[in-house]
Amino acid sequence: SAGLALTLSILDLVTPGELTGGLQVATTGTINPAGVVGPIGGIIQKVVAARDGGMDLMLVPAGEVDEARKHANSMAVEGVVDLEDALAVLARYGGQTLELRLPAE
Repeated sequence: SAGLALTLSILDLVTPGELTGGLQVATTGTINPAGVVGPIGGIIQKVVAARDGGMDLMLVPAGEVDEARKHANSMAVEGVVDLEDALAVLARYGGQTLELRLPAE
């Protein structure tokens, strides 16, 4: 369930700027070759760990956002459906994602 995290980490390393805008960001979700973020197990435990770890924002699969928010307290939680969505969320929170150009299908 670390596919989204790994993908975003690699993009952050190989592109200019900072994808997170200086925030502490946690992510969870599988990701397929088309960039679609899929469901994971243990959403409550992952949210609690991120929250207790001092994260500012957590990206979760869109289908699990309601459950995640129940346990997030003041940590922001955003549901994402695909990689483009995740990048858009990060941009809204100050991340430098707008210069990225993902491969065309």
